[in-house]
Amino acid sequence: MIKGVHLMKKKEVINSLQMYMIHLVMLIVFWGGLLRTNYNADTIFHMVVGDADVKANIEAGRYMISLGDYILLQFGLRTTSNISISMLLTFLLFALAMTKAGRIFEQWSPEDLWKKAGYYIGIQLVFLNVLFAELLMFNEYCIYFAFGYCMAVFGVDAFARRKYIPMLLYLSIAVMTYQYTVVFAAVMIAFYVCLENNGKLTPDSVKEELVGIVLPMGLGGLNYLSVIVLIKLGIITDFGKSAGVGDMHEKVNHVISSLKELYQSSAGIFPDFWIPLLFTVAVWGFIITACYRKKELDKLIFIFMVWIGSHLLLYVIPVVQSQFSFPPRMSFCFYLIQGGMVIIAYMVACEDMKRLLTIGCAAYLVVQLLFAQFIVSNRFVSNTLDEVYVNMAYQEVLKYEEETGVEVTGLAVIDDAYAPDHYEEVSYKSGQINERCLGTVTNSLVWAITKRRFEIAPMDEMVYKQYFEGKDWNYLNLQEQLVIIGDTAYWCIF
Repeated sequence: MIKGVHLMKKKEVINSLQMYMIHLVMLIVFWGGLLRTNYNADTIFHMVVGDADVKANIEAGRYMISLGDYILLQFGLRTTSNISISMLLTFLLFALAMTKAGRIFEQWSPEDLWKKAGYYIGIQLVFLNVLFAELLMFNEYCIYFAFGYCMAVFGVDAFARRKYIPMLLYLSIAVMTYQYTVVFAAVMIAFYVCLENNGKLTPDSVKEELVGIVLPMGLGGLNYLSVIVLIKLGIITDFGKSAGVGDMHEKVNHVISSLKELYQSSAGIFPDFWIPLLFTVAVWGFIITACYRKKELDKLIFIFMVWIGSHLLLYVIPVVQSQFSFPPRMSFCFYLIQGGMVIIAYMVACEDMKRLLTIGCAAYLVVQLLFAQFIVSNRFVSNTLDEVYVNMAYQEVLKYEEETGVEVTGLAVIDDAYAPDHYEEVSYKSGQINERCLGTVTNSLVWAITKRRFEIAPMDEMVYKQYFEGKDWNYLNLQEQLVIIGDTAYWCIF
C-alpha cells in the first residue's frame, strides 16, 4: 500500500513537471521574442534613478517590489542589469502560476485529450492574450508581476482547499507586490465557486462567493490603509497613486467606453471586427444551448451573476482612483472572465458539443498568438527608432563640440504641439504596449544609450519662442528641432 502511494505521488510529480514544461513552452512561443533586450519609458528611468525606485514603490504600497529592488541594489544590481535573465525568470514564474491554475480546475476537465486541450486553453487564456503583453513591457517589474500573480494563484488554491490562513498569507504577499492581483484572485474564486456548486445558486454558494471575493478585496483596502499610516507616521510624504471619488458620471462613461473597446478590438490591438464579443457570444451560446437541452436553465442565473460580477470587479480599482485608468496590465483580466466562461461551458455542455467548443477555443488562441507576434515585432521597431533618433541627435552634439570647442553639459527637452506616446510606424499599441521613450524620458534615454549624462536644463523662454513655439512636426528634423546654444542643447520632440 505504501509503495502504491509513492507511485501515485511520483506520477503526480511527473505529470506536474510535464504540465509545467508545456506551459513554459507556450509562454515562450507567445512571448519568447521579448527575451532579447528591450525596454519602455519606465524601464529606462529605472536604469538611471538613484535608488532603483525603492521609495516610489513604498509610496505605491508595493512593499515586496521595494524590498526586492533594495536587496538587489545592495549587490550593485537591478532587475534591468540583465533584461534577458529577468524575462526568463518571469516566464518561469508565470509557468508555475499556469500549472497551479490548471491543478485548481482540473477536476472538471474532460477525459478526451482533444476536448481537454480546449478546456486548458480556457484556463490559461488569461496568460496567453494580447493585453497580457503590457505586463512584459515593464522589464524592471515583470518578474515582480509574475511573482505577485503566482502568489495570487496559490492563494486561490488555498481557498479551494479551505486553507484560509495560507490563503490570506499568499494574497497578502500578492497585494504587497501589485494591488491588481487581488482582483485577479477574486475573479478566479468567483468562477471556482460557480463550478464547485455546479452552477446552482444556493444560500451556501452565495455565502461562499461573498467570502471568496471580500477576503482578497479587503486585503486590497488594507494595503491602501497601510500607505496612509506610513504617511501619518512621517515615513513617507505622499501616496504614489491617486485615490478619490471624482466625477462618478464621467467614470461610468469611461467604464462603458473601455468595455466597448475590449469587446470591439481588445483595446485597440485587434481590428475593429468585434472578435472578443463574437467569442463571448459563441461561448454563451454553448452554455445556453446545453442548459436548455439538459433542462437546467436555472443554472443560467448563477452563471450570469458571476459573469456580470466579474466585470464589475475588474473596474473596482480604476473607479476608486481619482483619475480613471484601466491600462492593459489591468484589463488583461478581461480574458480571465472569457476563460472562466469557457470552463463553465465545458462543465455544462453535452459531449457532442465539446469538440466544436475546442475548435473555437483553438482558433481564438491562434488569433491571440498571431497578434502577439505583431506586438513583439513592433516592440523592437519602437526601440530601434528611439535608439536611432537619440544617436542622430548625439552626433549633432558631438559635431557642435568639435566645431566650437564648447562642451555641451545641459539638455533641455520639450514636446511640439502634438507628440504622441507611440510612433506612427508602430501599428500594434495600447496603453504602454510599445510606447516610445523619446518625449517621455528623453534625458534618461540619452544617458542610457550614449552612456553620457547631460544635466536636465530648463527650456529657455526666448529659445522656445524663437524656434519651437507653435510648431508641429510629423518626423525627425534635427536642423529645426535641435538647437545648441553655448553649453546647452534644446531639443523639441516631434
